[in-house]
Amino acid sequence: MSKRIIVAGGTGFIGHPLVQNLLFEGYSVVVLSRSAHVSNNARLTYVCWDPEEIGDWKSHLDGAYAVINLCGESIASKKWTPSFKELLIKSRILPTRALVSAIESATKRPSILVNISAVGLYGVTPPSEATETTAPGTDFLSTLCVQWESEARQAVVLGVRVIIPRIGVVLGKDGGILPRIARFFRLYLGGPFGTGKQPFVWVDLEDVVKSITFLLSRPTAEGAYNIVSPDRRTMGSFCQLLGKALHRPSWLHVPEFALKWIMGEMSDSILNARPVSPSRLNSLGYYFKSPNLISTLTKYLQ
Repeated sequence: MSKRIIVAGGTGFIGHPLVQNLLFEGYSVVVLSRSAHVSNNARLTYVCWDPEEIGDWKSHLDGAYAVINLCGESIASKKWTPSFKELLIKSRILPTRALVSAIESATKRPSILVNISAVGLYGVTPPSEATETTAPGTDFLSTLCVQWESEARQAVVLGVRVIIPRIGVVLGKDGGILPRIARFFRLYLGGPFGTGKQPFVWVDLEDVVKSITFLLSRPTAEGAYNIVSPDRRTMGSFCQLLGKALHRPSWLHVPEFALKWIMGEMSDSILNARPVSPSRLNSLGYYFKSPNLISTLTKYLQ
C-alpha cells in the first residue's frame, strides 16, 4: 500500500499540524499550496497548484493512498455580504471539484478522499442534539455544507472511499477564534454572546488532527463523522472557563442586536447553535486526547 498522502490546504491552521502528525505516523506527504514552500524533510513535498485550473499538480494524485482537502475561506473572517458569501462558496466548491476531477483522471486512483465540512450543516433549529444522520438545515451555512459535501461524494462512484469530518469550533493557540476572543478577555472586556445559554460546540485542534489520522487508518471508515468534543458546553460556560484560564472576569454580555449588527447573518450560527454528538467517531473507537475544556484552554493560553 502506498504511504503517500496529498493534502490540499496543508499550510493553514489545521493543515500544518495535520501534516506534521502524518509525517510522524510514517506517511510521505505532498502539500498542494498556492504559494511556493521549501521542505527540509525528504518525505514532505510542496507543489504549487491553482484549484481553478487542472495542471501538472494532478500527477501527484496518481497512486497516492489518500487525498485530504482542507480548503475553504474562514467563515468568521468577515461579515457575510453577498460578495463574501460567493467567496465562501467558491473557495470550497472549486478545490473539491478539481480534486475529484484529478482523482477521476488518475491511472491508479487514491483509495480515500477526506473532505472536511462543518457541523453548521445541521442548521440552527430545532434545538435537539444533532448526530450524523440528522437532516441538514436550510440556512446559508447549511446549504453551503450540503453543496460542499455533495461535490466530494462524487468520488464515491469512482471507487474512492469518501470520509467527511464535520468539524465544530476549533480551539488552538495560533489560529481560529480563541486568540481573538482571549484578546478581549485580557482587556477585561470578555463575556458571552447573547444569552450565553446556547450550545458551544467545540473541539481541540489536537483532536481534529488525531481523529483525521485515526479515520485514515480505519478500513471501514466512510461517510460523515462529527468531530466535536464530548465535553458539552454552553457559550456562557465557555466564557466563564476562558475567564478563569486568563484570570479575568466574564461579565460583558454582547447583546443579540449588537452581534447581528456587527456580524449580520453569521450571528445566527452563534446565537442559535444546536448541540452536536460525535456518535460515529465514538462507536469507531476513537478516544479524545483533549476532552476537557478547561485543560484545553489552559494548554493554549498559558
